[in-house]
Amino acid sequence: MARKTVQKNQNAVPGGFNAGILVEFIIFLVLQGFDIYCNYGVYFESSNSMTVYEEFISNVQYGNGTSKFGGRNLTVLPLEFCSSSKFKAKKVTELLEQYAMTVDIYLTFTVIATIIFSLHFLLWVATIAFSLMEADFLQDNWEHLVKGKIGFTIAANFVQDIPCSTIAIELYLLRRGTNGLVCWQCSVDPKCDSEEYLETLLAPSTQALTLLILAICLTTLWKAISSFFRWSRSDECDVFIIRATTSLFAGFLYACIIMTPAMTILKYRFFTLPGVTPGFLADLIDKLFIIGALFWSVGILTVCCCPLLRLIRLAQ
Repeated sequence: MARKTVQKNQNAVPGGFNAGILVEFIIFLVLQGFDIYCNYGVYFESSNSMTVYEEFISNVQYGNGTSKFGGRNLTVLPLEFCSSSKFKAKKVTELLEQYAMTVDIYLTFTVIATIIFSLHFLLWVATIAFSLMEADFLQDNWEHLVKGKIGFTIAANFVQDIPCSTIAIELYLLRRGTNGLVCWQCSVDPKCDSEEYLETLLAPSTQALTLLILAICLTTLWKAISSFFRWSRSDECDVFIIRATTSLFAGFLYACIIMTPAMTILKYRFFTLPGVTPGFLADLIDKLFIIGALFWSVGILTVCCCPLLRLIRLAQ
């Protein structure tokens, strides 16, 4: 009599300690830690710039845009988009106040992001510790753990990634452009007499913003892929390949959705600034923006229309 082969279900919830959980925890630490690091990187860079601006304005008594108190006349210097800049005391004061307030708002969301990260970290530590102490901990609490992971993922995306990315871009825009703070700094800084020096003023904020956007894209993509993969587990059959490929597609869509507010600002404000040349990145953002905007529209319509349809059904 032939022996019946029993196939192991790879989708079953693991019992005891699971190495995959540890690997996912390490990836979480690396990616989410890098995200938090970039958040603080943008804050410290912006805060340091604010200190520089305050030092310059404390040494400058404003008259008008071309007087010796108001800075040099940049129209006679080869400074790209700054060559047509003119500044008045009231406008610069308002710009500095707006910049300082935006930095404070950014710090608030960064602190909230740190709290979310700390709580999520504690959940991971508790999960690993209890799975080591109790063999059936993962099996008994799998549903709650998945819900907790998804909850922290959504909280981090909507309370950290969306606000921090959009505010960071706003901080960058307040400095960039013909009437930005960098051009004003150039007008009162005797050393600023070339495009190369102007680029050194822009480079730190550009690097900090680029790293932040990269970190948000990577963490959002990974959180969406891992969360969807865990949530789509089935005990009835082995559908690993389907789950994996679907998770990749879902992660890509979710990353587009989370980055849509940031892409909106880049599309309609950053790439329209003088001195900014739209290229491959602008074309890519245009295409991804359409995908994200479509899902945002569907989501908003669903949230608005479903309660109304429910009321109509109850009335009938």
